[in-house]
Amino acid sequence: MSYPKQINRFSLLICLLVFLSSSLVQKSISAAESSNRMVLLPEQIQLNSREARHGLLIQQMTNGEISGPVRDKVTLASSNPDVVIISDSILVPVGNGTAVITARSGKQEAKSTVTVSGIEIPHAWSFRNDVQPILTKAGCNSGPCHGALAGKGGFRLSLKAYDVLGDYYTIAKQSRGRRIELSDPARSLVLIKPTGAVPHKGG
Repeated sequence: MSYPKQINRFSLLICLLVFLSSSLVQKSISAAESSNRMVLLPEQIQLNSREARHGLLIQQMTNGEISGPVRDKVTLASSNPDVVIISDSILVPVGNGTAVITARSGKQEAKSTVTVSGIEIPHAWSFRNDVQPILTKAGCNSGPCHGALAGKGGFRLSLKAYDVLGDYYTIAKQSRGRRIELSDPARSLVLIKPTGAVPHKGG
């Protein structure tokens, strides 16, 4: 007469073990998913002017550490295009405010918050931030060009723009300022030579 009770107890024990095993498996899966996830870096971004730009990194995190870039296709979306838009993974401010950037790859998702301010402030042009990067990108101040120790064609720039003040003097003041035409900037030698309007030789 005791067999049914023993069977019921045994069945109850089996059910309890199955339930506990399922819970442990679910917790293990959740822990693995949380430690192996996609992250969007940086997670907090501030753009303080209309000309500000910021890139995004989409990385894979494994066991709590960055393991490398996400290889699968990733889509990026802005929650508020009136605040910030995305152009080739570069954030471009549009208006003051806050927006959330969402990256999606398969079932994975990551977010980054962007705050834009100072959009109404006119851009403050500078030789360091607006001219030097163009010279560097074009290779004008590289070793084979005007960044050589002796310069080239009588025109010498610091290698890779390390001497901002010296380069400014060379372009704007040296040789009685012949490279800059203040009365007609479009006719300045520093513009018409690189664009090929006149032969690109000499300083």
